[in-house]
Amino acid sequence: MIDQRPTTAAFTGHRTYDGSHDRQITDAVRKLYADGFRTFLTGMAEGFDLAAGECVAALRNELPGLKLHCVVPFAGSKKQGERYRKLIETADKVTVLSPHYHTRAYHQRNDFLVDNSSALIAWFDGRDGGTEYTVRRALKSGLQIENLWSGLFEAQYQD
Repeated sequence: MIDQRPTTAAFTGHRTYDGSHDRQITDAVRKLYADGFRTFLTGMAEGFDLAAGECVAALRNELPGLKLHCVVPFAGSKKQGERYRKLIETADKVTVLSPHYHTRAYHQRNDFLVDNSSALIAWFDGRDGGTEYTVRRALKSGLQIENLWSGLFEAQYQD
């Protein structure tokens, strides 16, 4: 099997993302596409993850070979809305990591994102949580990181 990690990027960001910077997401995807990236992984959480996935889906007609890969932490969540279902239906690939919820389901999803990509587009404001975990892990793994949250310098998280 051919390793696609060199041409794959992932997204991580806060659930509180309100869609106000979707243009920045689109610009970041275009920039990575120009650098040879073709597959984009989204972890499918509310907020930034869904918005980022929607930006990739919208660009597929414009950017040949662009692919959206939805990474679902566990099957069977009844809380998912219409945006989630629509993105799943339009994805080029969907990976469900566990048949049911377990305590490390979200960490497992975040690990998958980092382990299967070489770049990370983040919406990280410095708060503790899953986004911080993913950014720290990506830094330690040597991923190229672009944080779209203004005013935060990622190097302060390299310790």
